[in-house]
Amino acid sequence: MIVACACGTWKQVNHAYMSSCSFVLVPCLLSFPLLSLPLYLSYVLLPSESCTALASHQDHIHGISWVSSSLVLSGCDKGLLLAHDTRAASVAWGVTMSANGICHLGELCDNLLFSGHTNGEVSIFDIRTQRKLSSHVLHSGDVRSVAMWTQTALPHSTMAVDGAAHLFALTTSFDGQGSVWKLNAQQSVSPDGFDVTKVARLVGHTDKILSSVYSPLTHDIFTSGADGNVLSWNAANIASVSEDIHS
Repeated sequence: MIVACACGTWKQVNHAYMSSCSFVLVPCLLSFPLLSLPLYLSYVLLPSESCTALASHQDHIHGISWVSSSLVLSGCDKGLLLAHDTRAASVAWGVTMSANGICHLGELCDNLLFSGHTNGEVSIFDIRTQRKLSSHVLHSGDVRSVAMWTQTALPHSTMAVDGAAHLFALTTSFDGQGSVWKLNAQQSVSPDGFDVTKVARLVGHTDKILSSVYSPLTHDIFTSGADGNVLSWNAANIASVSEDIHS
């Protein structure tokens, strides 16, 4: 048997901590009642200096989102959003998103970031200007996932056929609700924020909805919950109606 023992040393760089990680491989002999054979298991050997600890929060971190090869975002219980410069191992900038804790950071869509909060609030943040555009209380429980996508009007759709791409977001929460929202992108540059209109409510989970993801290939949404179910929803059809959608 191969046993991997991790060891590491820490050094401070630019007020952040970087770790020098290495692994020591120890061969062992696995004994059976009738025979003794060396059993070799697959393992991953991490080279030295492969692990870097970026400047961190002073509280629990519940959300992380990738922006670019040199920028990663993280959010914590205190509602603070930090942008980590991965090359300098330092904080590029920080913004207080809400007085309520951040429990989810969505993936970027059109340079916009959605953060879910512990009071059912959702905040919309513009990465380009590093400014929070607006906040909306959309649920009665923790917002644990936000999936975003853009979509043009479809044939036979009840949406206005204006040729423009519309921005949609699915928010799911500990209150057991999944809701689809349409955002008026025309107001994205206004300090007053977005006009958020509820399009549909997804009815199917019987307990907390813990996560969701949007597939740009199939235009489907997948949600999973504490009820043990994974449900699939067609995003194109959902965005064209204004009613409850049942699984």
